[in-house]
Amino acid sequence: MVSTILWLPGPWKNPPVPFLAFSAVLTGAVAIGWCFGRWIAGPGETRAFRAALYLSTGLVLIHAVLAWLDLVGLRWRVTVVAGIVLAMAVLVRRLAAGRRRDHDAGPDRAGSLRLGWAGLAAAAVVAFFAVLAASERIAFPDFVYHWGIKGHRYFLLGGIDYDFLGQEWNLVAHRDYPQLVPELYALQSLIAGRFSEPALLLWSAVWFAALLIAAREALDAWSVRRDWARWVFAILTLAIGVFAVGHLMAGSVDWIIAFALTAALPALVRPVCARGELQLGALAALAASAKLEGIPLAGLLIVAGLWRRASLGGGSRLRSLGGTVLRLATPAAIAAAPWLIQGLRHDLFRDPQSSALQLDRAPAIAVSLWQAMLRPEWHLAPLVLFLLPLLLLRRDTRLVGAVVTLLLAGYVLRYFTASFDYQFSVLSSFPRLVFHVFPAVVVGVAAVAVPPPPQPGMGQPRAR
Repeated sequence: MVSTILWLPGPWKNPPVPFLAFSAVLTGAVAIGWCFGRWIAGPGETRAFRAALYLSTGLVLIHAVLAWLDLVGLRWRVTVVAGIVLAMAVLVRRLAAGRRRDHDAGPDRAGSLRLGWAGLAAAAVVAFFAVLAASERIAFPDFVYHWGIKGHRYFLLGGIDYDFLGQEWNLVAHRDYPQLVPELYALQSLIAGRFSEPALLLWSAVWFAALLIAAREALDAWSVRRDWARWVFAILTLAIGVFAVGHLMAGSVDWIIAFALTAALPALVRPVCARGELQLGALAALAASAKLEGIPLAGLLIVAGLWRRASLGGGSRLRSLGGTVLRLATPAAIAAAPWLIQGLRHDLFRDPQSSALQLDRAPAIAVSLWQAMLRPEWHLAPLVLFLLPLLLLRRDTRLVGAVVTLLLAGYVLRYFTASFDYQFSVLSSFPRLVFHVFPAVVVGVAAVAVPPPPQPGMGQPRAR
């Protein structure tokens, strides 16, 4: 992209409208999420983490509006979508303005972890990745034959193209997948007036930055010592950056799943409160709307939130659990319902790739998993998963360890029921599935391994 701008006159004759559309969608999503700020964010989070939560919430709302418009048969028009989203955001903002802070909203605290040089290094890595992404040199294959194709067709049609998805030869396009990403691509293209791959690939850089922001917030929530936290953050950034470039992760939706899990860590670590449950609910909705792998993650986040609330006890447990269920499950239900209804209506959930459970595959799958973890793009980083049992030893990391363990177990179980070449599937897909949990495991292991600070005052005190 940079070289094209330098020596071709076209971009100057025709302004970079697709990048302006990308900026408009990004800024608009954050602004819309800000209207939910009193519900999902508080003084306990840093401004950067609040912005990441706002982005997630705003995109979930935009997705829900697009999905429900499609469900009732209305063509997507930018003015209509923008008007509905804005009206809903303003309504929520007005309701939140008159709402008193509830008694269990959690303590007010300011994030105290300052990354210094590690933060500057992370910004440089993300910027480098963004340049490569916009140049289309590291475009992920799924973006070419899956997410990009669907986004382009939805842009041309002004809605979800079920005739295209329902074709028998179209199994490669994953017709049963949730629709948030291609909807986002279509909306951005409708704003720009044309489909532009470089402007769409920049979303991966946005999720990269949001993922690192979430990891920094989790380090602070676990009160990892500042000197150690900087090194952990820097190593995590470099490991993700090297993998993202080497594995061609520009345009991959796996960024969203990794972000959703990592961003949920503070809410799973800090004291139980309604605000944290709404954070989990919004992140569960984001994961469930992005990819099939996000659906079990959404379920695990909802169950984890319920477990934390039920563990509090108290006389009003039933009423408290009722409110918790609404806060945790309602966003995901609203966001996923149109996808489920339309999938059943158009028979998109046929899965010829599944067979009976075959446990005799275990030795071959184990060998393939080991080979996948040694892929050169990862530079041995996935070996940190062998430290995952450490998270189950401590009270303040046990729930996170359980969520990650169950998520990985579900991924591996899929290989035992695949009707295709499961060994090749392990080698090709497991490196990306490791990416979903890798940041959360690294941060959790740091919380267990790093000695606590010599005195309280650096972030939230550890739960004992």
